[in-house]
Amino acid sequence: TISHKGDFKLAIQSLYLKASRAYYAIRKHFNFTNNTKPRTILRLFDSMVKPILLYASEIWSLFNWRSNTKNCILHSLLHMKHKFESLHTKACRNALGVHKHASEFMVKAELGIYPLSMNILCNIYKYWQHILNSKDHSLVAECLRWALQNHIFGHENFVTKITSLFHAIDLPNVLTSATESSQLSKIGTASSMVSGCVS
Repeated sequence: TISHKGDFKLAIQSLYLKASRAYYAIRKHFNFTNNTKPRTILRLFDSMVKPILLYASEIWSLFNWRSNTKNCILHSLLHMKHKFESLHTKACRNALGVHKHASEFMVKAELGIYPLSMNILCNIYKYWQHILNSKDHSLVAECLRWALQNHIFGHENFVTKITSLFHAIDLPNVLTSATESSQLSKIGTASSMVSGCVS
């Protein structure tokens, strides 16, 4: 769902509502206060709610920040309150049986889990690898070449957003150039680095 302005606010709201319905359906059938292990609750959330909540997050999450500066991107990733994080935090608090105003960071630290933004970063990186490794002359490869060309000419698009993100989190430069022979660069060394960032 895309608004008339071309942003993804409606899409994020729609996914949040669908994920919320799925979460409360789980709560309806499981008594979280009746000695249910927190790990069980989180496993249910990860398997039945998170896929809905983060559907296509490799696309819409890149448009959550207003400018492509490092400070703005890091602020969006680490400090802004997003709907997907609020539902995740609610599930974590319910799993521990603590007050709804309990510290988000303390609750997730107690459970030993990371914010969903880390999952989103992994989704973005995997999707970027999928694009780069697409077959030559495919529609995906052709779209990438057009996006790269527009990015070089100063027109902001998906490539601009993703390269700004990688620069902000100090990943190596993974921007590939579109050559006349249509050969797309393949990147294999950055995967271990992104694993280190999120583990």
